Parts: sequence; C-alpha cells; structure tokens
Amino acid sequence: MVLTRDLPAPNSTQLAELIQQIGFCDYLFVDGFEERGLPKIEVLESSDGSAALWPRLTNVIAVVSAQPGAYPHRRLHIDDVDSIASFIVDYFE
Repeated sequence: MVLTRDLPAPNSTQLAELIQQIGFCDYLFVDGFEERGLPKIEVLESSDGSAALWPRLTNVIAVVSAQPGAYPHRRLHIDDVDSIASFIVDYFE
C-alpha cells in the first residue's frame, strides 16, 4: 500500500494522522520528517554527498548510496535491495 501526501511543512500532528489512516502494518516508511527523531535510512543520490543529512542528524541508522564513502553509519549499496531489506528487518526485530 502506498499513501502519498505533499505537505508544505511536515509536523507531528500530520504524522499521527497518516499513521492513523494507514492502520496496522509491519513497517511504515515516511519521508520528510527528518527532525522527528525517527530512525532514518538516508538515500544519497548525489555522488559528492553535498546534500547529506547524516552529518547533522543523529537519527540516521544507515546510508544507501552507489558511491563508497567514509560514512559513520552502515552503508548499503543502492542496487542491493536484498541487503537493504535484510538490514531493515534485522534493525527492527
């Protein structure tokens, strides 16, 4: 199931409403709530990492990128879907 909403400035109330709309699920992935402290897997599309959030956020648990780098978090290759899925399942169990 995919629920997409464009919110001008995501906040806690909106997140709670989205969770209520979804109901029970095993995993819920949200984007745009960087400052909420939720565990974050950052996907880096830029090869230079200039827009990376992990240097300023403490809730980043992994970085997904095609480029190797000196990340202080677990790095997962963007094309290795099985490893990304395994990491998510292992982290939340």
